[in-house]
Amino acid sequence: MKHFRALGFIAALLVAYATHAQTAVVQSVENVANKVQTFAATSTFTLAATPTVIWELTGSATRTVYVKSVGITCTQTTAGVANAQLIKYSTAATGGTPVAITETPLDSSNAANTAVARHFTANPTAGTPVGSVAIQHIGLPAPASVVISLPSTMLYGAGDPSQYIVLRGVAQNIAIHMAGATLTGSICSVTSVWMEK
Repeated sequence: MKHFRALGFIAALLVAYATHAQTAVVQSVENVANKVQTFAATSTFTLAATPTVIWELTGSATRTVYVKSVGITCTQTTAGVANAQLIKYSTAATGGTPVAITETPLDSSNAANTAVARHFTANPTAGTPVGSVAIQHIGLPAPASVVISLPSTMLYGAGDPSQYIVLRGVAQNIAIHMAGATLTGSICSVTSVWMEK
C-alpha cells in the first residue's frame, strides 16, 4: 500500500513538473513574440566611379532607433580591395541620387517603420560626422569570378553589455563611406537590421 502511495506521489510530482515546464515554454515563446519591433533592409546597386557616401540609415522623429548590424559585399570589373567605413553623422547627406530602400518588418504585425534606409548611385554631400564607428577592408572580386565575396558584417549590442548604435531624431544617421576610391563598375549589396522603440 505504501508502495502505491509513493508511486502516486511521484506521478503527481511529474505531472506538476511537466505542467510547470509547459507554462515556462509558453511564457518563453510569448517573451520572444513581444520583443522590440525589428526591421531589415537590403539593396543591390551600382556605385559612382569614385564613391563617397553610398548608403545611409536615418533616425526617427517618433522613436529611438537601435542599429543591430550593417553588412556589405561588393564586386567590381577588375578584382581589388577597398575600405568601407561606417560613420555616424549628426546631419543627413544632401544631394546626389538617393534611392529609398523598402524595409521589411521581421514580424508582420509590427507598426510601420519610421527609420529610413537609402542608397546613392551618385555621390551626395556628406553630413556632419560624429565619428567613425568601424572600417572594413573588403575584397571586391570580378563579377564572373568563382571567388565568393563574403559579406563584411558589423554587429552591435549582440549578446554582450555593449550598446547598439543609437539614432535619436531624424537628423542622426549612420552611413557607409567609401572614401572616394576609384572603383570601376562596382556593384554592392548592403543589408541592415535595426530596432525601433
